[in-house]
Amino acid sequence: MLRLPQGRNLGAWAAAGESSWAGGDAEGVGWSLAAAADQVVLAFPESQSLGLLQEGLSLDRRATDLHGESFGAGLALGDAEADGRMDLVIGVPGRDNGRGRVRLVRAATRRPDWSKLSMDLEVLGAGSGGRFGEAVALCGDLTGDGLPEWAVSAPRLSASEGATVGVASLAGGVAVLLSEGLRGQSGTVTADAVGLWLWGSKEGEGAGAALSCDRDLTGDGVADLLVGAPLGGEAAEGIVYLVSGAALGAEPTSGPLASRGEVVWRGAAAGDWAGAALAAGDVDGDGRSDVVIGAPGASGGRGLGVVFFGVAAAGWERPGSRVRLASTASGAPHLGALLGLEDLDGDGRSDLLVGLPRWQEAGDTHAGRLAVWYGGASWPLLLTAGDGSEDWSLTGQHAYEEIGAAWAVSDLGDEGEGALVLTRRQERR
Repeated sequence: MLRLPQGRNLGAWAAAGESSWAGGDAEGVGWSLAAAADQVVLAFPESQSLGLLQEGLSLDRRATDLHGESFGAGLALGDAEADGRMDLVIGVPGRDNGRGRVRLVRAATRRPDWSKLSMDLEVLGAGSGGRFGEAVALCGDLTGDGLPEWAVSAPRLSASEGATVGVASLAGGVAVLLSEGLRGQSGTVTADAVGLWLWGSKEGEGAGAALSCDRDLTGDGVADLLVGAPLGGEAAEGIVYLVSGAALGAEPTSGPLASRGEVVWRGAAAGDWAGAALAAGDVDGDGRSDVVIGAPGASGGRGLGVVFFGVAAAGWERPGSRVRLASTASGAPHLGALLGLEDLDGDGRSDLLVGLPRWQEAGDTHAGRLAVWYGGASWPLLLTAGDGSEDWSLTGQHAYEEIGAAWAVSDLGDEGEGALVLTRRQERR
């Protein structure tokens, strides 16, 4: 089921503004969402189909010929080729014995007729089992040519042919698909042919579990790439890499993340899994990029998150430039596994969304919770989900409702107002 608070004022949603659409057996569970402008695309992995949600909650659903385990695990919607058309990138990491692939769906306009879409470019991952397409991001212009790049993760990447021949077992990696290489392509190509690979430093690192690549994080005016490797470090404390977009543009060649970039954050303890989730935005409205990083394994699975303010100027280590996230939940809610920075209230500042699908409420296991804090000029040094300090929250009312598992923000509301689209599992009867 989808829940749609219409309008920017989420605080008023308790009384009005909610709409819903319920899927059936064909749609199954585990939906993915992607949003741009006034559209939200859904991927239904069990039926290998897509849906387009538009104004009035009309859902246009169509089957695809792109099959494989974890259909739509990575999903991104936007103008991927800077040609004024809406493009959809679909990841299917389980295809081809786990090699994985992504498919670009090109539309003729910004409001496509989904009955006439052509899926005319497939990009294949490297080697078996890498799960290429697990995460997909439409980036800013990483290389300075005026066109956006794509980043596609393969968190189980190991050594294979071509550019990735020297990768350690399950080190993981990210393919940066370059606009120059993609221009004019159709049919089927390999990631090697249209981009470059960046991979983890050691065996089992899982680099690419989370990506962010649409903000300037170094202050040079070029978008940069953040890559999470939650199993990295000596004992899965987790690490986060920053790769300069300007450096990639100057030397667009494959290589280890450790040499093409730098480690900007490490988990504090074994099993923290830092870097499992990443997001970038501008929380305080000062024009500088802020970053939130999750470590869902911290404190025995209670989890934590850290918001870094003005990273280009303040850096990553100054205590005064950081805010910590925690929760009051018992058990192991794994706070930090699902994080987002989106402008929900239309004030030009990014708001923090924290998804907790494992949240237990009144004895209901995995009822789930979504917590929201609106962006502002200053925040306390600690934000705690569940203590009443959130600006807005939604908690599941039944076991395994899993509120907070997936969301998207779009302009589906009346007169261009914003809408937050959430998934929740229906109660089985």
